[in-house]
Amino acid sequence: MAVNDRVVWSEGLFLRPQHFQQQDRHTQHLVKTSLQGLQIYRWGFSQLEIDHDLLKTGKFSLRSATGVLPDGVAFSLDNQQLELDITDDMQDKKLFLCLPISRSKTQEFSDVAEDSHIRYQSCSLAISDNATSDSEQVEITVGSPRFKLAADNEELDAFHTLAVAEVVQVGADKNIILNEDFIPPSLSTNQQPILHGYMTELEGMLHQRAESLAGRVSGAGRTSTEISDFLLLQAINRFEPLIHQLSVLPDLHPLHFYQQLLQISGELSTFTRKERRPPQFDDYQHNNLQQSFLQVMSCLRESLSAVLETAATQIDLSQPNQYGIRTCSVGNQEMLRKAMFVLAIKADVPDDTLRQAFPGHLKIGAVEKIAQLINKSLPGVAISPMPAAPRQIPFHAGTTYFQINTTSAAWEDIQKSGSLAFHVAGQYPGLDMSFWAVRQ
Repeated sequence: MAVNDRVVWSEGLFLRPQHFQQQDRHTQHLVKTSLQGLQIYRWGFSQLEIDHDLLKTGKFSLRSATGVLPDGVAFSLDNQQLELDITDDMQDKKLFLCLPISRSKTQEFSDVAEDSHIRYQSCSLAISDNATSDSEQVEITVGSPRFKLAADNEELDAFHTLAVAEVVQVGADKNIILNEDFIPPSLSTNQQPILHGYMTELEGMLHQRAESLAGRVSGAGRTSTEISDFLLLQAINRFEPLIHQLSVLPDLHPLHFYQQLLQISGELSTFTRKERRPPQFDDYQHNNLQQSFLQVMSCLRESLSAVLETAATQIDLSQPNQYGIRTCSVGNQEMLRKAMFVLAIKADVPDDTLRQAFPGHLKIGAVEKIAQLINKSLPGVAISPMPAAPRQIPFHAGTTYFQINTTSAAWEDIQKSGSLAFHVAGQYPGLDMSFWAVRQ
């Protein structure tokens, strides 16, 4: 027979205290199993406040604490003063709120203060009859949970425990330093300062990155980089209002918050990580929230601060001078050595004419050498028509794309100079030129 079975109330039953105790066990078991079916990890602190002033005297105490123990017992310590003397051997140890485990066939109530292994402290309480107007009070005996504070250098197998803090250092003057990053098991993200701080930080990072991306994404023809920026902006625009709404909820379980962070981090990894895949995240640990959130928050910070490389860079050309020469400057020597350079040409002439005639009418060289190339009819840097626009730069109908040959001696002069000059001979009405460096 199970120790949590209900009592059979029948006619003529001789009532004993055990009947009511068994009914209590049955009711508590029913509530516990029902709650566990609704939500896992329904234990932890819903509110916790440490007395930081007392830490300077070598003592640890809680000003207030409410929550639920792992066995489903709800508690509130507002009226209990719990203190623990911190000794040198507690350095680097966790501190726990403890309550003796309820066991069948064992004593659970005692009025002896030293019986710390017994679950409830018996005490008297004056109670009025709320069914009548009689103000007379009657004293009854009630059981108050016998909580205590302990470090994990003690044997705690006989107790239900909730970690409340972690000692980093015990000073010679007894001043206690706690781990400021430690996160106790919690029932509410928004009531836990560190977890709520993570949410505020994430909302700020998402907003900042969205503003930056919105300024980069144009409405014109899109390059592959702009498409990637647009999709990333779309994802962040979805996440930002979600995180804001979660941040104002009165009750959000840390597991639900952790699941949202995993989803956001996984999607951002597509855009910001070299391997396009998220790292292998640790499993959620309700009794070790610091470790659970540390990795995913680090990944989110990395993703939202990553500098996305631009696949193609447009290099501004000057307006043609009186001799029809356009110039530009490329100060990046690595770009001059490694990039592919493309000219996008549009003019009011047939495309075939442009593809065939334009390479012969264009002179490209270093700014210092362009006059010599023109006057002596030297070839300079050659260009060749491309079958299609490179995917990294915008496609515009009616535009012809030419690739610049970067293997000639004339290009070596450009590398030394860091500047280019373009001269177009012949008549090309409506000529429009744009110059692009495509990262290889």
